[in-house]
Amino acid sequence: MNGGAATGPVRSESLKSAMRRADKLLDSVLDGKVDSWSKPAEHAGKAKELEELLRGLMTNQRVKEKSEDFRTMLEGSATHAGELRALLLQLPKAEAKTIDGKFEKLAASCEECHAKYKD
Repeated sequence: MNGGAATGPVRSESLKSAMRRADKLLDSVLDGKVDSWSKPAEHAGKAKELEELLRGLMTNQRVKEKSEDFRTMLEGSATHAGELRALLLQLPKAEAKTIDGKFEKLAASCEECHAKYKD
């Protein structure tokens, strides 16, 4: 993925809009899990887009004004997305079960943040 418009700088984008994009990317990554990670490069690309979007959000002024807890949760989700991408690139060496577990951690971190901060 080239990091074009989908993952470009989000400094001026509304936080709500960026988070909707993050949710769509997470759904795309979920499609990979449903497909048993059958297209690892494609699924890794979506995980990379999600990681870049979440890391890019750290430069957004609204995010900078949020609590440290929120920023920590956002950073944690970005880290999980990056780790998932790395595992996908190791297929078939990395087992699908391990990849599934990393996806579940990513999804749980997003759900936790939404439960606490979605407005």
